[in-house]
Amino acid sequence: MPKHKKFKAKQLRHDPFRDWYERQAERVWQHREPIRRTLYILTAIILLVLGSSLGYSWWTGTAESRLAQAYDIFNADVSETLPANATGRTYKSEEEKYRAALEAYSRVSDRWYYKSSDYGDLARYHKALCQLHLNAS
Repeated sequence: MPKHKKFKAKQLRHDPFRDWYERQAERVWQHREPIRRTLYILTAIILLVLGSSLGYSWWTGTAESRLAQAYDIFNADVSETLPANATGRTYKSEEEKYRAALEAYSRVSDRWYYKSSDYGDLARYHKALCQLHLNAS
């Protein structure tokens, strides 16, 4: 029994994979315009989805950052004298603190791109709380 099967030259010329590849290449060449158009459309869709996702991430990040800054002001300490080891914000009076918080929350709630979002609702709620504190004093 021979160890290696010998191929004839005729058999070597007709590799099934190569024949399949040549048929597919010819088919692609015949339909290159629709294929190119489809690839352009898919690329545009992918770029649109990616851009929208990045834009939404940036939008939520800035809204959360602005709300966090306003919340820090809203919860800041009030002291007549500034402590030496103060790590956060400190205000001299409640009125000064709530005016600063009101301004910070207004920066979020008055923007047109936050108005109809949960961030805008939360900012308007805290803005109203600041106004209540200011009217009470």
